[in-house]
Amino acid sequence: MRLICSLIIFFTIFNLDVFASELRQELHSRVKKILATMPEGTELTYSVRDLASGLVIDQYQADEMWRLASTSKVFTCDYALQQLGPNFQFKTSLGYKGRIVKGVIKGNLYLQGSKDPTLLTNHLMDMVIELKRRKIKKIEGKLIYPKELGQMISNLGTLDEPYNPNIGILNTNFNRWTFLSEENFPPLPSLVTEESSNRFYYDQRFQLDPSTFEKDNYVERWFYNPSIKNGIKTDAPVRKPHLFSAQSLIYLMKMWGIEIEQVEEAKTYDLKDHWPHPIYEHSSLPLIEICSQALEYSNNLYTEAILLAATKKRTIKEAIDVLMKYLKGKNKLANIELETASGLTYTNQATANSMTQYLANNYLNQYEGGRNFISLLSGNGVNGFMASRMLNTKMFLKSWSKTGTLDYVNNITGILFSSSKRPFGYFVGFYHPKSRKLIEKPLSQRNTAPSLSTSYYKKQGDRAADQLIEYFYDRY
Repeated sequence: MRLICSLIIFFTIFNLDVFASELRQELHSRVKKILATMPEGTELTYSVRDLASGLVIDQYQADEMWRLASTSKVFTCDYALQQLGPNFQFKTSLGYKGRIVKGVIKGNLYLQGSKDPTLLTNHLMDMVIELKRRKIKKIEGKLIYPKELGQMISNLGTLDEPYNPNIGILNTNFNRWTFLSEENFPPLPSLVTEESSNRFYYDQRFQLDPSTFEKDNYVERWFYNPSIKNGIKTDAPVRKPHLFSAQSLIYLMKMWGIEIEQVEEAKTYDLKDHWPHPIYEHSSLPLIEICSQALEYSNNLYTEAILLAATKKRTIKEAIDVLMKYLKGKNKLANIELETASGLTYTNQATANSMTQYLANNYLNQYEGGRNFISLLSGNGVNGFMASRMLNTKMFLKSWSKTGTLDYVNNITGILFSSSKRPFGYFVGFYHPKSRKLIEKPLSQRNTAPSLSTSYYKKQGDRAADQLIEYFYDRY
């Protein structure tokens, strides 16, 4: 009996290897037709790995380094859950030093965070309500907040995209603000916008005033492009998230009639030892839920904050160094280079075979409480960006995956339950080098936009990737 089982496994693996060897030499005609639907000049990579045996059964240019984009988030969330556990929560605290006399705090308020990426003004409102419950009507001192980290997620693009804010110890409302009809929201004294005659590059909407980061400057000033139309809501990133959070809290306090005027940036990052009297502590969602949302909605701030917490590091670079040791050490991934946890950079690169190797190593990971690695991914036809993809009876929920896109880069990686009722790990990527290289030039050299529409390329890439995954489903 053992001999028969061994022979069955051998011939199964042998047959899969035959498929792989065929396609290593020449793309299957069905794959050629799929690739032909993409704009001319598009490059393709893919790897399909049998998760039971760990063998690559189909591949194309799978040992070429490839821009990963948001598929990088798979590593980050899995690693963080292994390090911190699914029940870990970020904490944000409000406290004071001094004494309370007839509703007046004779001393300073202190606002301290722990890099919670899910903090909202709703949670700051809870802090203010607690002040009212304690019948606080005035703070004679200042609101002290931690020293700014001064760290953008990435240097990618024109630096005014709302999905690329600074990350901080305090992060409120995803560190984004809104510009509408020459006004900015929230209307904070620390957030100033001015029309400018500066030179704006072809797709720039805002430019940050360099004086924003000068010492003792409590203003974040943005110049806006006069071409922004009135009545069009435009989001932009926050570059001083600690100041933004502190001023947002004061805005709410004044709504309730609590008097306080000044804020002050501390000289240290951790203020917990500065106050003896706690007022309120907010706890975030459990990490398992934050990771699920980070993967489903591809939130960059979530992912960077998750890794900083898991590695207990202050900078993204330090945190990435720890993650890379894990990937190259325990997971033995030789062909991978990362710069950010979220993938918001063109320097996060790996081979398709390295991506499927990670899936083979970790697809059965289970975290405390019973959630599993696979269930964090988006099931096609149901979840996140996959809700409307491969929406047919044959393919429904057959692919559990994470997408990853930059302009002219379109990737997807995950687990495929094929027609043979077996799970396979896959990575598929499309890339248009000519267009991508134009927008990777320094801003001063970026005078014209590529002629190929980014939205069109993404739409075609999604469709082609779905067809390729369906091809894998049928064949294996």
